[in-house]
Amino acid sequence: MTRSPELEDLEREIARLRTRLQVFEAMREGVQVLDDRLAYVWLNPAASGHGRQDTEALVGRRMMDVYPGVETTEMYGRLERCLETREPDGMENLFVFPDGSSRWFDIRIQPVPDGVMVLSVDIDERKKLEERALAAERMEALGQLAGGIAHDFGNLLTGILVGVGVVLETLDPASSEAASLRLVHASAERGTQSVRELMDFARGRKVHLSPVALDAALDLALDALSERVAPRVLDIHLDSGAVVLGDAGQIDRIITNLVTNAEHATRDDGRIAVRTRLRGDHAVLVVQDDGAGMSPYVLQRALDPFYTTRGDAGTGLGLATVSALVARMGGSLDLESVQGRGTTVTIDLPVVRERPRSP
Repeated sequence: MTRSPELEDLEREIARLRTRLQVFEAMREGVQVLDDRLAYVWLNPAASGHGRQDTEALVGRRMMDVYPGVETTEMYGRLERCLETREPDGMENLFVFPDGSSRWFDIRIQPVPDGVMVLSVDIDERKKLEERALAAERMEALGQLAGGIAHDFGNLLTGILVGVGVVLETLDPASSEAASLRLVHASAERGTQSVRELMDFARGRKVHLSPVALDAALDLALDALSERVAPRVLDIHLDSGAVVLGDAGQIDRIITNLVTNAEHATRDDGRIAVRTRLRGDHAVLVVQDDGAGMSPYVLQRALDPFYTTRGDAGTGLGLATVSALVARMGGSLDLESVQGRGTTVTIDLPVVRERPRSP
């Protein structure tokens, strides 16, 4: 039987389409087609991998049903705009998955008949390298800024120490006034130590670490913080009994920054918990609040120097400083937060067997 030219043309066209489909399926870049409701029509394996979903679970379902909340994002708005204007678009998009994790993709949006085609390229590693490089530049700028501030602040503290010392000489050592001034003097001395450490940081000097009793250093710092955070409840349980390599001044700044952040995040009736415990050869410090929490995007940037959500009221240096100090002490920091439910900061510090010096 003779094959008609039309049938042969159709078979050749099917072969060409099959080849194109195989090419799309083999691509490392994600390719997906969505209809005018932004429901999935077709995806290649890379695209379903990017979305962390099986293809069968996506086809026929709208994007907003698979990823609740995606309709509020800039990416979704661009998809809708491409459907309306039929003009190509593109962006670098931080996609937040339902479990709260996120990943960076380069997105290219192209109109197609009755929908849009989206090309996605995973650029997460590149973005992380860029962010680390930017963080290094910011830390260098922070060091220069810290040096100038520390110098001026050190001069102010010197005046306070001298003035308090002169007044103390005129008071009865047993009086309540003398006791209050001794607290001021001790706080100013701790501030002077912090200034010296900031100057060392700004000048790139290696900071000397000594054995210090973690719980005792925390207790001293928290004693001064408890009145400041009132009427919030400051729930303290220090049970590590650990000696770590560091400095009482560093520990003071770590806990002060963490409790201050928690204070800003909580209402007046909020609760801030501070815990320590021993876990093997490491001491664990946990600071937890029941405040506003952070969105996944804010959580990802929370440790960046100068990043703040408090506008002019914030510096963006609190968590960045804590992270740097913890790293200097040989430890690690983990940050967890759920929007509307609070934030937990967990610090892990190696324990030493040497005798501590007094905090």
